[in-house]
Amino acid sequence: MVVNCKLAFGAYGTKHAIRCKEMEDFLSGKVITDKVLYEAITLLGSVVVPEDGTSNPAYRSSLAPGFLFEFLHTLITHHTTDKPSNGYNLDPPKPLPMLSSSQHIPINNEYNPVGQPVTKAGASLQASGEAIYVDDIPSPTNCLYGAFIYSKKPYARIIGIHFKENSVPQGVVAVISCKDIPKNGKNVGMKTGLGSDHLFAEDFTISVGECLALVVADTQRHADAAANLAVVEYETEDLEPPILSVEDAVKKSSMFEINPFLYPQQVGDTSKGMAAADHRIISSEIRLGSQYVFYMETQTALAVPDEDNSIVVYSSSQTPQYVHTSVATCLGIPENNVRVITRRVGGGFGGKAVKSMPVATACAVAANKLQRPVRTYVNRKTDMIMTGGRHPMKITYNVGFKSTGKITALELEILIDAGATLGFSTFIPTNIIGALKKYNWGALSFDIKL
Repeated sequence: MVVNCKLAFGAYGTKHAIRCKEMEDFLSGKVITDKVLYEAITLLGSVVVPEDGTSNPAYRSSLAPGFLFEFLHTLITHHTTDKPSNGYNLDPPKPLPMLSSSQHIPINNEYNPVGQPVTKAGASLQASGEAIYVDDIPSPTNCLYGAFIYSKKPYARIIGIHFKENSVPQGVVAVISCKDIPKNGKNVGMKTGLGSDHLFAEDFTISVGECLALVVADTQRHADAAANLAVVEYETEDLEPPILSVEDAVKKSSMFEINPFLYPQQVGDTSKGMAAADHRIISSEIRLGSQYVFYMETQTALAVPDEDNSIVVYSSSQTPQYVHTSVATCLGIPENNVRVITRRVGGGFGGKAVKSMPVATACAVAANKLQRPVRTYVNRKTDMIMTGGRHPMKITYNVGFKSTGKITALELEILIDAGATLGFSTFIPTNIIGALKKYNWGALSFDIKL
């Protein structure tokens, strides 16, 4: 019997999570049977209703009854009616067996210790919810919050940035841009051994999603709302149209240079391999779209000013060593004045190798300028637009093979959309061909362009 319960449902297309008191009153004091459960999920379907304009409303409204059923059906007594004909329920509910599972891994000591199962160091902390990610760190006293204003044009002059109705939104403390970088610093948001990228666009924006400014406010909600109210004035007169496809990039010779030591070596002679083939497929084409790196914790950072012109930066980054260099370069301070702390990342999949750097650096610039802690938790939409995804590609290939199916030669032309800035794209050719070389193609040749 349900003695009492509290039920709340959120993220079903309603503005706030809702407490379903009708459901609580209905279930209290009842034994869970088929009939009671059916009436409960029917009632819940009329209580949790998505607001107008919600995407996929039917799907969302089905989720809440689905979760309620999943929770309660294990308690069901499986009686065909609520009460027997004599008016009394004499059969006690059948107790359900406790669920358990185990995993047995056979250990072969032939190559000991290779093959021994080893528990991941942080597994128990993560599984119990005790693991602390950057966004779990309590905000320091007097902390401010940032949200990015990004470009919505692929190639344009920036005339100015202002807020709608020319009024400062609630809670806004400052708008940080390239003008707020210290005199000894440089406008650098990402710096590695392969080069550097700007933190903020200056007079021009070269791509959609490029960082233009950081709105700093008293709460994350106010910062996000203010960023949505920002209006950027652009001008495109007398400018060349932007390059938006790999074919256009090839036509206009818009290429990134691939370091020779990262360009893989050809294998064999494909002309001989083609001559030895019984069958050939010529000029076939494959197009691979991008993939978003949908990590669990979005890009996030917390920068705290420290004594003697130093700064501490907590960064959700796969490359904290480069965050360290980027922050020091941008602020124009010695690297030993910067302390970067990365305890765990919350999912990266490559998406926090490069794009985590400008997030941490922007927070550091704002914290340095305002002499207050500044943090940001980039909302998912902004994150996806500013971070982008994996590289789209156009691949044209010729392949020769025997009647038995054995491949004798493979010729590839690979056009890789590396976006507007190089980042770590220079590693992509050797990664692709390195994977292909695990197989015997007879002969393998390729022409790769970034």
